[in-house]
Amino acid sequence: GPRHHHADLQRALLLHRRGFRVASRFQVQGASHHPAALRFGTLGQQAPRIDLAAYSLEVRGGPLATRVGDLSLGAHPQLLNSFAARGASLRLGVGQRADLTVAASSGSQIVGWDNPLGLATPQHRLLSANLGVELDPARPGGLRLELSALQASLLPIASYTQGVVNDAEESRGYGLRLA
Repeated sequence: GPRHHHADLQRALLLHRRGFRVASRFQVQGASHHPAALRFGTLGQQAPRIDLAAYSLEVRGGPLATRVGDLSLGAHPQLLNSFAARGASLRLGVGQRADLTVAASSGSQIVGWDNPLGLATPQHRLLSANLGVELDPARPGGLRLELSALQASLLPIASYTQGVVNDAEESRGYGLRLA
């Protein structure tokens, strides 16, 4: 039979300058056989043969850190725990004592060039905030109090790896955790 080619290109960059740190990672996939294209299952013949599979760009400087691209959100087991999606986050640290992270992301895992931040559809979005306070700053991670908030609106859109019919939903939740 005919030979089909599949290529996966990954590039990473790490840069340190004057207290700033920039880290990036990009993964692009290509397929010569159209049904093997990354989004063929959702776009059919309109699926690009070369597509953006994953990426992240993080900039840190002083107490601020911002990240766009693929995120893992939340650390509250009943509210939002390691939810993987494309989005944007901002973290502000206050010494060793406290930190605040706010994020917005797509409601499902996405790939491709056409929605780089994952925020193009407001009705299919998660908004989250997490405030963490170290109760004993001399022992970071020893005793931590976290207050989390989540607002989500999801359309019945399956992620590119999911083959189910979803329901539209909206939710709002709050969590308090002592770790």
